[in-house]
Amino acid sequence: MTQLDPVVLRLLRRDDLIDRDTLERIVGEKGVGLRPYQVAQIAFAAVFIVAVAGVVVSKHLAGTPWGVLLRRSVPLLYLFVLPFFVWSRAKKMRSSRIAAAMLKHGRCPHCGYDVGHAPPDAFDGVTVCPECGCAWSLKDRKDD
Repeated sequence: MTQLDPVVLRLLRRDDLIDRDTLERIVGEKGVGLRPYQVAQIAFAAVFIVAVAGVVVSKHLAGTPWGVLLRRSVPLLYLFVLPFFVWSRAKKMRSSRIAAAMLKHGRCPHCGYDVGHAPPDAFDGVTVCPECGCAWSLKDRKDD
């Protein structure tokens, strides 16, 4: 599913989707962007996982052609697989934080429509965006 990025909307000055004041509040929300230490934590976890998996698998495959291939391919794993893992995990973390910030301010993360006053579904309590049809759980709803 696609998702609006409020930082990009602010940079492009797209006030037609979300008004400027709301957009500034969403962008100013703590945790919308990833901090360098969070990316470092993801990278450290990925290095640790690859290292442990390499040791465990190479012990089981020691002396076989697959074991030799694995020992020689570990640097390739660090060069190609690790950056992809870090990038995809960081993107997922940022995406979930953006969605939480937009929902906190009553905006649909998919299209930017104001879903703050849309009625929740009686069956499961989620709010369906009338613009795009995405369903969101608005937990911090203030009932009038």
